[in-house]
Amino acid sequence: MRGLSQENIAEAIGMSTGNFGKIERGEITLSIRHLDEITRALNIDVADLYHSEVQLVQEPQASYTQFNSADFNRLLREIDELKKDVSKIKTKLDLP
Repeated sequence: MRGLSQENIAEAIGMSTGNFGKIERGEITLSIRHLDEITRALNIDVADLYHSEVQLVQEPQASYTQFNSADFNRLLREIDELKKDVSKIKTKLDLP
């Protein structure tokens, strides 16, 4: 949607395209730092990844069959807590 390639985003966050591809495929875990950097590169909020009407990544529906609304709501609460933690860290480090 932003016209960015996998290579563009990987470069923007200082990661190899190989590792970025592994994140996309779920082969390695995405760190909070990289999640923050990716959302900055895309100029979106972390919550946009979960509230977007546009599907950002094409995934087979079968992988979500056991993910219900309670799970989704729990995930949103966890994201809110992570955002608060990131904000506290930024404040302590005096980052923009």
